[in-house]
Amino acid sequence: MNERTVSAEPAPVSGIDQAEALMHELDEVLANLDATGSIDAWIELQRLTAIAVAKDSRARATELPRNTGADRFSLTRDDDAA
Repeated sequence: MNERTVSAEPAPVSGIDQAEALMHELDEVLANLDATGSIDAWIELQRLTAIAVAKDSRARATELPRNTGADRFSLTRDDDAA
């Protein structure tokens, strides 16, 4: 008898498919941000764009500071400095 084994694990997904799925989710998140959140997201998206177009993406990622968590622009900016 010829039995087939069925795995409970999902099939492997290509990198571009993962990126497209994340971008779709990001669309939904960005549409619901307030003005401050939008600016913080925009700054991080600039960082991610620089990483995406770099010849050595991993090296570029380590060079650029993240704009997330406690390092968010909205939390670290000095509004009194001018």
